[in-house]
Amino acid sequence: TQLYEAALGLLAAGAALRVLGRGRRDGRAFLACLVCYGTGRFFIECLRADVDRGIYGGLSTAQHLSLAVCLGAAMLWRAPTAHRQGQVTRGGRQ
Repeated sequence: TQLYEAALGLLAAGAALRVLGRGRRDGRAFLACLVCYGTGRFFIECLRADVDRGIYGGLSTAQHLSLAVCLGAAMLWRAPTAHRQGQVTRGGRQ
């Protein structure tokens, strides 16, 4: 699973770079990286056969954390910010 993890890191970096390429500098690149990594980590955990990783409700601890990270990132992605609404100008003043 280490190779999958490395590929996931490259994919997450690519997702962040794609958002940055669109000119966004409002934290969405980081959120894209979080969502990509959290989603990938969730599925990579399905491939692992560790008995000691903890299973709660049919999901491992890492899968629960991945779901929480993805949900939090999705909520932040949709949350309005002052910068995106045009309330903050250069220098941070209204």
